[in-house]
Amino acid sequence: MRNMHAKIDPRSILFIPAHIDKYIDKITQIKSTTIALDLEDSVPTSSKNYGRNLISKLDSPLIGSNSILIRISTLETNSKEFIADIECSRNIAIGYILPKISSAVEVKKIIKKINKLYLKGPNSDEPIYLAFIESFQAMMDIKKIAETDQVRGLIFGHEDYLSTISSFGRGNEQIEDHARLNIIASAKANKILAIDSPYLEIKNNSGYLDYLHKSSSMGFDGVIALTPSQIEQAKSTYMPSKTDIEWAKQIIQLNTEMKNQNPEISISTSENHFIAPPMLKRAYAILVKLNRYNSTT
Repeated sequence: MRNMHAKIDPRSILFIPAHIDKYIDKITQIKSTTIALDLEDSVPTSSKNYGRNLISKLDSPLIGSNSILIRISTLETNSKEFIADIECSRNIAIGYILPKISSAVEVKKIIKKINKLYLKGPNSDEPIYLAFIESFQAMMDIKKIAETDQVRGLIFGHEDYLSTISSFGRGNEQIEDHARLNIIASAKANKILAIDSPYLEIKNNSGYLDYLHKSSSMGFDGVIALTPSQIEQAKSTYMPSKTDIEWAKQIIQLNTEMKNQNPEISISTSENHFIAPPMLKRAYAILVKLNRYNSTT
């Protein structure tokens, strides 16, 4: 059974390099979001221990209303670095991000080791996990990865993924979208989260908005943010639109009115509306999502 004890807002997961003091110090200024403290490739090897030291000094008052995830620096479960990643963070982290995975077998092995180390701390619940899909190997095993217990979501790492296709150029949109659709389908089939890659042109606001709208319309639940300025736009984009909300309320109201007239019907029509069970299910899902995120916004 999946452990869903930890609550995260997936709409915008802000990545912060763990070794930069000024970024760590500003965590309390960021309100009600999910923060990923990164110990992997945004941190030079020579600075990883310093980053671990900064993480170890954090406590609940310093975190505020934010949920903390840790992207671990290595998948070598017997290494000193792996153990240090967990020991420095288990007092504050609700979960871990697994980078550069290649298979479900590997994911299960890592989860087993982290759980053991994590529960030596003050925790009574096991952590949650988000798995980075950033290679062909991971994509080939994505169904089993998504099915793995405690895996709460899949993250698309498009830069590393494209680098496995070509060592030059930018790849093409069709290849990226094919990968994105595989991730979304695997996530939705297992009722876990699908998180999109970050938008790298951090000063291109119009391009970022276009990127968010496409990502949301495809079915992603959120995106990686690289700066605090990207958070609010992502949060609003991955919410149901005003048009969606009005449509959902109208469908539910019309269905209720028709049911009051004839409780036995499963498909109803009213004016220009044909209301079947799948439409009603979608309408309720829109309002559930709206209510869920309104409580954290």
